[in-house]
Amino acid sequence: MFSFILSHKSANPDSVMESLTNYEILSCRGNNTVILGTLNDKLSIVLVQGKEIELNEIEKLKTEKYEVTLMITPYMRMVSAHYTLRVISPCSEHHIKKYGKPKYRSETYDEYLLYLQQDKLSSNWIQKIKDGEYEIPIHVDSRFIVINDYKWDMSDVSQLYLLLIFKDQGLFTVRELNLNLIVDAKKTALQVLNTIYGLSEQDVLMYFHYRPSYYTLHLHIVNLERKMEYGMMVGRAILLDDVIENLKIDPLYYQKRKLFYVGV
Repeated sequence: MFSFILSHKSANPDSVMESLTNYEILSCRGNNTVILGTLNDKLSIVLVQGKEIELNEIEKLKTEKYEVTLMITPYMRMVSAHYTLRVISPCSEHHIKKYGKPKYRSETYDEYLLYLQQDKLSSNWIQKIKDGEYEIPIHVDSRFIVINDYKWDMSDVSQLYLLLIFKDQGLFTVRELNLNLIVDAKKTALQVLNTIYGLSEQDVLMYFHYRPSYYTLHLHIVNLERKMEYGMMVGRAILLDDVIENLKIDPLYYQKRKLFYVGV
């Protein structure tokens, strides 16, 4: 298995899960189970990927032998013979809200600007990628960086999950996008998909989140063979091509209209 470790810190994956205490099931989404608990005395989230488990099954989860396939503080992906885990340790109140029970909401542009001034989930890890503090990404140029999402271990292209990160620090969400930039981002994404992975536009889903978890603009690029996840569903994802077509109609489209989303 390809291991993509993006941290200078080491961790014993077995001891991490063995330390899980004070746990509860926070939510179940799209066949994923989200557990809130304490790992090594730190409030943490453990997402069990592709499985809905009961509270009494968590002790079995703790006894598995795991391999760390990605670590980028505070995130870690761990796999065993029976489970794939995505761990956030330590987690914040923002993480807990993100993985808790969502609501159907709306946001005007003025409300959005007000929210930008408030405390948001830190995107320091994305900034460190921009600054070149981690391993060489899949693609980098003057405007874009392409990396693998921590949900994908890079071992199976059918499960491909990439992020295209916009370098411009004035871009937070689709609200700031302009047509020329987003068209060029699509061209870059397709070039990477074709030259590195042998995939075409018809093989993938490309979308933005609104609201996003991290307010550094990034595009999600996911192989359509991958199982549908919560973040790919209506209410979370805005298709890249829809954004392009809307900006063709009106360059200020996303600064004029109220946006509806499912979130905290």
